[in-house]
Amino acid sequence: MNIILQRYNNLTLRSKLSLSFILLIVMSMTLLGYGYYYKTSEVILGNAADSILGLVKQTNQALDARFSGIEQSAANMHLDEELFEFFNTIAPQKDGNFTHEDDRRITRILQKYFPTSSDMYSVNLLANNYMFGGNPNFWLPKTDFADTQVYREGLKATEGVRWIPTYNLLEMFYLSEQAVKRKSQYVFTATRSINVSLIRNNMLNHLPPEAERPVLVVNFQEEMLKQAFAESLQTAGSYYYVLTRDGQTISTSDKERRLPEGAKEWIRSHLPDESGTTYVEIDGVKTLLVYDTIRANGWLSAVFVPYPELVKTVPDIFSYTMLITVVVSIISIIIASMIASRITYPLKRLLAGMRKLGEGNFGHQIEVTGKGEIPYLIHKFNDMNGRIKQLIDENYSIRLKKMEADLRALNFSSTRIFCTIR
Repeated sequence: MNIILQRYNNLTLRSKLSLSFILLIVMSMTLLGYGYYYKTSEVILGNAADSILGLVKQTNQALDARFSGIEQSAANMHLDEELFEFFNTIAPQKDGNFTHEDDRRITRILQKYFPTSSDMYSVNLLANNYMFGGNPNFWLPKTDFADTQVYREGLKATEGVRWIPTYNLLEMFYLSEQAVKRKSQYVFTATRSINVSLIRNNMLNHLPPEAERPVLVVNFQEEMLKQAFAESLQTAGSYYYVLTRDGQTISTSDKERRLPEGAKEWIRSHLPDESGTTYVEIDGVKTLLVYDTIRANGWLSAVFVPYPELVKTVPDIFSYTMLITVVVSIISIIIASMIASRITYPLKRLLAGMRKLGEGNFGHQIEVTGKGEIPYLIHKFNDMNGRIKQLIDENYSIRLKKMEADLRALNFSSTRIFCTIR
């Protein structure tokens, strides 16, 4: 440190001024560059988060429209005249021994309210011991649904559609591990009890109490959700979850990935929230969490984006900022050097004048330009130099006159002595 101070003290004034300007400029530009980079990155990352949230909301709105349509179609089925006739008159006579013709008849009714769609995996109507409707992908037993959770939940859903989280549809029927592994189909289900009624003569007629109320079952493949959220996963390392409000997983983009503990804590603390963005710590990594609610069933869609990966999507602002900082710093250094030269130039002339004064040139005058401290100093130097010259001239004149007087006196004395001798 002492060596640095010593070297600094040995510098010329111009070098000291230039170095001071350069240090001030570089420090200021570095701070401004960092502030610009930080704020710009913050704005861009905020826009990126809002963009992802917009995609999630758009996906949820599309899903909500599809799921709300299930509720509306199920409500319309309550007043189907053909369905009322079947379960009021035909079904009691069959005593559970339904034929393929009965199956086709109910299937046609189902297709009237639920046309074939790529969204819906299968649509069925369940009686106590028979499943109406087919499955286009694989065969399911027609008589083994009564003991399933889906049927039991459907019987309870008398006021509206009840949603059942993702499960393996075939596990209920194919018990061997090999079969499940080969034919595994993960679905989530909308189910509701259909209390069929009939409007006749402006009167609403219900099924008799002893008549069976069928259960509507609409299955959706989990793959549907993966396709829906694919557009929201543009950033490397990002993944999504669709969750119930109690944290049960409906769908995820990575079956091998378990819901992180940090995300579980966030779900518990943000249950009242419906939509937004926040940052959470997951496995020691700062992660952007974007979430929104599917209103039809209250499920929560959450997209997780690792912050380091999100930053990579931001344009190279750092290099751009550094380039601007370097260019502006170089320009500022050149200007600072010119200013330092301008400041020290009068001092250099003053120093040159002092050298000439030391050499005995007392008549040298420095040209004064401008106003300020240094021109004032030069002006005073010129005055001092002039007075010194005046004093020297006056002293020289006095001494010269004295010498002339002494010479005259000596000459007079010599003349008198000469005359006397003579």
